[in-house]
Amino acid sequence: MVVSGLCQHGVMTISRLHGRSRKFAAMMAVAPSPPRSRSAVLLPAELITKIISFTDAPPTRYVCLQVSRLWYRATVPILWRSIAPRSFLALERIADHVATSEKGGGRLFLDFSQTLISLMERLDLTRIVRFDADPYNALARILPQATNLKEANLANCLWLTDRIALPLIACPHLRILDVHGCASLTERMLDAPELFQNLETLNIGYCSGMTRLAAKLETLGCKALKHIDMRSLKIEDMDASLRVVLRRWSHSLLSLSLEGLARDVTDGAFHSVTPILLPALERLDLRLCSSVSEAALHNLELPTLLHLSIPGCKSIAPEGLSSLSLPNLIALDVSFSPILSDESLLALTIAFPRLESLTLHGQTGLTTAGIILAAAAWPRLETLILTSQWMGSAQAVQLFEACPRLRDVGQESPLALPCPLHEVARRVDLAGRNTRRERNWRKDLLAELEVAECGT
Repeated sequence: MVVSGLCQHGVMTISRLHGRSRKFAAMMAVAPSPPRSRSAVLLPAELITKIISFTDAPPTRYVCLQVSRLWYRATVPILWRSIAPRSFLALERIADHVATSEKGGGRLFLDFSQTLISLMERLDLTRIVRFDADPYNALARILPQATNLKEANLANCLWLTDRIALPLIACPHLRILDVHGCASLTERMLDAPELFQNLETLNIGYCSGMTRLAAKLETLGCKALKHIDMRSLKIEDMDASLRVVLRRWSHSLLSLSLEGLARDVTDGAFHSVTPILLPALERLDLRLCSSVSEAALHNLELPTLLHLSIPGCKSIAPEGLSSLSLPNLIALDVSFSPILSDESLLALTIAFPRLESLTLHGQTGLTTAGIILAAAAWPRLETLILTSQWMGSAQAVQLFEACPRLRDVGQESPLALPCPLHEVARRVDLAGRNTRRERNWRKDLLAELEVAECGT
C-alpha cells in the first residue's frame, strides 16, 4: 500500500523501498531539487505518524522503519501500540526486551526517553493456546512497564487464573478488560477495590468459575462503567449483582448483555419503588431470559435505548411489549417469542415509530399480508429478518413493492426468486452470513437469472 501525498513533499513513496538497502533508501528520501535544507523538506514526525497509521499491512510499516531515523521514530509507536503474540516464546522475547531496557538498552533513539513497551496500548493474548512455562513471570515483567496499557483481550484463554491476572489488573489506565470464556477465573480477580479506576468495559461472560459477584461489584473501583457483559454466568446471586450494576452505574451504562441467563435473572433484579432511570443505555440484550417479563422492562426508564433483543423471553406478552415507552428504538429482535400476531405487529408500528431493523425468526403466527402491511407502516425500516418458512418469490415481490425503502431481507435458507428480478436478488441478504454455501448459492442464482433472461 502506498502512502499518498508524500512525493510532493520530496519524500520517496513506501512501495518503492522494497528490496533496497537502508543506505540507498536514506539517499533517496529527499529529492535533489529544488535546493533547500533537509529539515525544510521532510515532514514533521507527528504528521508522518498520522499518515502511516492509515496503513494496515505490517510489512509496509516495517519498510517505513528503514527510510531514515525520523521515519523510524514516527513508525515505532504504531508498531508497538498493539501487541498480539502468537506463542509463549514471543511473549518471553517481549519480556526479555523489557529486562534489557531496565539495564539501559533497548530504548528508542532520537531523544526518546521511554522504553518501547511503554508505548503499548493494547494487549491481545487470545492466539496463545497453551504455555510451555508459567506465564505469570513473563507478564509480571512486561505489565509494570506498560504504563499506557488501555485494552486487554484475553477471551477464551483457559490458562488464565486469578494469580496470572494479578499483574494485568494492576495497570492504572486499563479501560477495556475482556476475559469472557476464561473458565479458571473466579470472583477473587475483583478483590482489589483500589484498582480498575478507569475501567469502562468489563466482559466476564461464560466465566463459569465465578459463583458470587454482588459483594465484589459493590466495592469495584471503577466509577463510570459503560459496557458490561454477563452472558451465561452461573452465579448464585445474579439478581443481587444486577441490582448493584443498575444502582452504581445507571448514569454511565451504555450496553448491558444478559444473554443466556434463563432462570438466573428474574423480575426481582429490576424491582424498585420508583422506575430505574438509565439515561445513557443504548443496547439491552435479554436473549433467553425466560424468567423476565414486561413488568421488569416497565420498571426501567430507557429514553435513549436504540437496540433491544428479547428472543426466547417467553414471559413477555405481546401486549406488554407494545406498551413500552421506547421513543428512540431503532432495532428490535423478537425471534421465537413472544409469539406475535398480525394485530400485535401493527401495534408495534405505533409503539416504535423509528424502527429501522426488525428480526422475526420463528414467528409462525404472522401472515404475508400482516407483515407487508406492518413493514409499510414503518417509514424508516431498512432491514427485515424473517423465518425461512414464510417468504417465497411472490411474497418477496409484494414486500419490495410495498416497501421501496427496504434494503435487506434476511432468511435462514435461500429464497426462490423469479427470473427477471435482478434488483430483488441483489438486495436479498442472508442475515449477514458469508459462508461458502451462501456465496455459491448467490452466484448460482445470478447465473440462473442471466440464462433465464437470455432465453426470454
